[in-house]
Amino acid sequence: MPISIQDIKDALDGLIAFELEVGKNYINISSMKLYNSQTEFLPGFLYIGKASDLPPSNQSMHAINIVCILDADLPVTYYEDTRINLLAVDSKMTLAQAYDKIQEVFIRAQDVSVGKEMLLDSLIHGRGVQHILDIGYGLLSNPIVILNGNKLLARTTNNQIDDPLWDELIIAGYFSPKTMDFFKEEWSQHFACTDGPILLQSKTLKHDRIISNIELGNGSVAHLVVVENNRPFRNEDYEIIALICKVISSELKHSKFYHNIDSAMYETLVYDILDGKICEDEIIDLRLSNLSWKTKKYLTVLVADILQYNNTYAYLSFFRDLFEQVTENCHTFIYNNLIVMLIGKDHENNNPMKDLVKLEEVIKENSIYCGIGRSFEKMSDLKKSYEQAIIALSIGQRLNKSTPIYNYCDLEIFHMIELLVENEDVMDFCSPALLSLIDHDKKNSTSYAETLYIYLKSGKNSNNSAKILHIHRNTMCYRLNRIEELTNIDWYNGNLLAQIYLSFGILKLKGLIDFQLA
Repeated sequence: MPISIQDIKDALDGLIAFELEVGKNYINISSMKLYNSQTEFLPGFLYIGKASDLPPSNQSMHAINIVCILDADLPVTYYEDTRINLLAVDSKMTLAQAYDKIQEVFIRAQDVSVGKEMLLDSLIHGRGVQHILDIGYGLLSNPIVILNGNKLLARTTNNQIDDPLWDELIIAGYFSPKTMDFFKEEWSQHFACTDGPILLQSKTLKHDRIISNIELGNGSVAHLVVVENNRPFRNEDYEIIALICKVISSELKHSKFYHNIDSAMYETLVYDILDGKICEDEIIDLRLSNLSWKTKKYLTVLVADILQYNNTYAYLSFFRDLFEQVTENCHTFIYNNLIVMLIGKDHENNNPMKDLVKLEEVIKENSIYCGIGRSFEKMSDLKKSYEQAIIALSIGQRLNKSTPIYNYCDLEIFHMIELLVENEDVMDFCSPALLSLIDHDKKNSTSYAETLYIYLKSGKNSNNSAKILHIHRNTMCYRLNRIEELTNIDWYNGNLLAQIYLSFGILKLKGLIDFQLA
């Protein structure tokens, strides 16, 4: 971002004793130098020093930029040189203080340049509107919202503002007719403006706003609003906001998701719930009531991890769209570098994949690992189901990498075990009989422990166990007899069998057995 003498003047606001020709001779400043009795000033630099060290002016052929500490009178020739941009700072300020103050301008300009590159990179890689807003927040240091009429489409996260209009928008997801009348009364003269970002100064509100159109085709499709909350607006903010709007406009051109306003509002609501910003049923119901989007009675969260594709946004977008193509009654989002699906059902079902054959095929064909949370009715339980899906994904991959889909309902007991594993004395809960059996397997290259696990998991059905292990029924019976001989296990002791089953989970989660569970 180019720096001008005007930017330097703004940074030294309130400290300037007087100025010469500032702003009349424009030249971009690329760097700054301390001057010390040099006779020639080069263009493109800002020179900083004391008035007493200034050489006589020679009617320079090019514009030069100078900031000086006024410790002496300026040479008379400086008042006659029409090519000089000079800011004279009160002598109470030290040279070091002036240097530090101006250095902040250069640092900020560098940050803006990096931010602009990030915006363009986000557009090139299709990272989405929310990512663009997050970059915008880093550049502007103030909260941002995107509005379609009175409806909230997207906003920056983690912003707390002492502003009644902000609270209304965040809670309800839209502005009431009363609030819209307020806008028209205070800012009606600005509503038709299409010439870039404009400042809205309120007579009654605590915070001013900058508003800018987001255009698509030949018209405006939304407005971007920045609230002056964390820091005062700067001159460069207008250029940044204009760029953000252009980048968002380009993003919307190839984002089918945002062509549907309800989709965007629903996504924002989901993010707010997952981020823990809202959890009250009344607020969530209020936000939902403003949507025409209908969902099934029961919802389940499915979380997909595409780590093998490096979780890049391009792949995330691709699989999000693919999931939606092969699945009915679902809404799909990208959150925390994961694909999050809300799957709707008419009836509560612990296995939502039962009717989603095509989705399951896509997951298996692409080696994608997924976790599924419990079904729920109230949207306030969305976050809990999401967290369960994350837990199922984490535990499932450690227990059994051979299957790509893990249901929390099937792994709940292992979640409980994992909480136990956090206790350093958890091994005390393990069955001594199982530990001795594992030790026997290691010494004799047998697999009695795995046989025992499959047998217990199959409800002590030896025929099914034999099929799973791909062994003859007689071989299965032989192994069970050997297990009984080695451990003195009582097949009718329910407490003992439960302890052994739990022990398998403890040992697997601690990495002490190598065969797959679940």
